[in-house]
Amino acid sequence: MSAEIMRREILEQPAVCDTLLSREEASLAPLVRRLQKDPPLGIVLAARGSSDHAATYARYFLEYMTGIPTLLAAPSLVSVYKRRPDFRRYLVIGVSQSGQGPDINAVMAEAARQGARTLGITNDPKSGLAKVSGHVLHLGAEKEQAVAATKTFTTELTGLALLAVMWMEDRGLMKQLRKIPEQMRQVLIDTDEAVERTAKKLKNLKACVVLGRGFQMGVAHEMGLKMKECAGVPALSYSTADFAHGPVSLAQGGFPVFLLSSPGKMEKEAFESTQDFVRRGASVYRVGLRDRYFSKLKKSKSLDLSMTAEADTHETLAPLLTILPGQWFAYHNALAKGMNPAMPKGLKKVTKTR
Repeated sequence: MSAEIMRREILEQPAVCDTLLSREEASLAPLVRRLQKDPPLGIVLAARGSSDHAATYARYFLEYMTGIPTLLAAPSLVSVYKRRPDFRRYLVIGVSQSGQGPDINAVMAEAARQGARTLGITNDPKSGLAKVSGHVLHLGAEKEQAVAATKTFTTELTGLALLAVMWMEDRGLMKQLRKIPEQMRQVLIDTDEAVERTAKKLKNLKACVVLGRGFQMGVAHEMGLKMKECAGVPALSYSTADFAHGPVSLAQGGFPVFLLSSPGKMEKEAFESTQDFVRRGASVYRVGLRDRYFSKLKKSKSLDLSMTAEADTHETLAPLLTILPGQWFAYHNALAKGMNPAMPKGLKKVTKTR
């Protein structure tokens, strides 16, 4: 498989996300009406891998939008330990690009058996996940050939965002969400060559940390995963807050710190963290969108802003954009190392865990 396949799929993301927004609003409408009429006691998200990182984003966004406690499932409790959590008053969402994960499907089947409202989000509307779910959101990303998820990840983010915005009938956010595909297209264009140059400079990258917080937490995990999968970099991902509790001792001697960036409530904290990491002696790479504090950052050989772009969107939707330069970095860094990012050794497209 050629590496060009992954590049092509990265560039397909604006189109497939745009199509999803146009097609799936009608599909979600019946579920949304039920949720508005009778809100659930809580929301549970079941997922693995990249889909789990999309679920992490939704864990923040759904709770932010609805005020309903939202949590990530522990699938092995159902599939291995044979426990039966009480899902009856919950909305249970399974997220899986293949829809073939036995443990995720076990959670969804148990929730359905109990009469819970269930939503399966998958790229295969004929999959096991779709069959056990009361409602299905079809990603419509067509066949994704590269092992590392790109367009299936961003369509998952888009579908989850669409659910939250429709549920709360937020017209302002809906208007911004509809602009996201065109903004994605521009961010991909604006960051491709700059990220490639940085990725080539870091072709000897051996280890790093990727940091995010709030809505960017899932993106930090996803960028770290892409760096591991595609470029063989042991990238540890942390909440910026958790990183301060001990692991910050790594931030010295030129150690690479990738920090997710977007305008919003976290921008001042990101500014202060950036300055602190530089003072400690780390090499800091900001990734994502520029914010109003960028002009206040002191120029330094230890600070790189090349992996950022301009885009005007609400911070709750920013993750749909900030992951894009992260994908570019994993792709270009792998090529710089002579690796094929579309087909990492020892991995396959669908992983089934029980």
